Amino acid sequence: MRRENSGWLLGLNLVLVFLVVGLLLAWDALELVERLSAAQAKNVTRGIRIAGLAIILIGLAGLVREIRLGRRQGSGRARLRAAAHLAAPFLLLLGVAYSHVKAAGPVTYAPPSGAAYAYEEVRLHLPFGDVLAGSLTLPRGAGAAIPSMVLITGSSPHDRDNAAPRAPRSGYRPFRQIAHRLSSHGIAVLRMDDRGVGQSVGGDLGQLTTAERARDIEAGIAYLRRRPEIDAARIGLLGLSEGVSIANMIAARDGRINALVLLSGIGSPGKEVLRYQIRQGLLSENDLAALLRTDKNTRFLHEYDPLAFARMVRQPVLILHGDRDRSVPYADAFRLEQAMKENGNRDVTVRILAGYNHPLLKVKEDGTVVSARLSDDVLALIQNWLQREME
Repeated sequence: MRRENSGWLLGLNLVLVFLVVGLLLAWDALELVERLSAAQAKNVTRGIRIAGLAIILIGLAGLVREIRLGRRQGSGRARLRAAAHLAAPFLLLLGVAYSHVKAAGPVTYAPPSGAAYAYEEVRLHLPFGDVLAGSLTLPRGAGAAIPSMVLITGSSPHDRDNAAPRAPRSGYRPFRQIAHRLSSHGIAVLRMDDRGVGQSVGGDLGQLTTAERARDIEAGIAYLRRRPEIDAARIGLLGLSEGVSIANMIAARDGRINALVLLSGIGSPGKEVLRYQIRQGLLSENDLAALLRTDKNTRFLHEYDPLAFARMVRQPVLILHGDRDRSVPYADAFRLEQAMKENGNRDVTVRILAGYNHPLLKVKEDGTVVSARLSDDVLALIQNWLQREME
């Protein structure tokens, strides 16, 4: 009579354990954090969670089966396999714990050793006790009258690097790269955690509209104007996604802003951009209906016309947009340009980047991200244009 066993279950479980633990250990060793976008990292994390649940369920099923076989057949091997089934989830937990401890250290915003700029932690105290925390990078040896840029994050909560704090670890920290590049070439950079994110205190970003977020950026501008080494006549703004709308709002009412760099911003009425995202599969009709009921800023965006502010922008402007953007059509870059030029602004430069997506990352034909870091081409475009405009 053939003896039953669940050895195949044990084999499957151990294979899953070694695959998951191996992936966790290889995350840093293979620099996967630099290769994956935040969305891809999220998918990997979801896969790990599903595999972890499968390991636990397979382990329990194998354990129960081997206990029954051991009682019926009196097999010592069945008891050993039962113990192995019990050990599999613990091996997984050890691997996860090791990976978590390794990655649990606080994020540091300090520059790499040997950087050509100094670094300061900044805390801006707002009315009603809220605090914005940020980083100021200052070129070394630049003396007084240093030009500077304030970086403005996109929609949803972001830290000063424009990284999503609730997302898995990702190499996508564009503002860290931009600050490093600009401050290494003579331009000071202020970047800040959004309200309630990172080291910023107070406020609920989910209850702030784009217009209300602009007040926080204006607090950063006022701080730079008080710094004796900063040239108050050469303060520019760089915004990504929603940050573009904020930059245009501020520049429209503050003629002392020196220059604007606009990355992946909207140039169509907000309701049209939301419909575009539905067509691209990023948003469903039900999702939009729910957001319009519950989300204050979605309602603001739905009624927002970005060209109303773009027409009032008189400063030099650089607009960068990827032609593979699924969040905002790249034709919006030309709409912003046209609105600005119609009202007399002749210093508007548009660059459509072939093969780049909404976060301005290079993508392959199938849409997968080549690297989670901004390319040198993008950084060079920003740096060279700003140096010409701010000299």
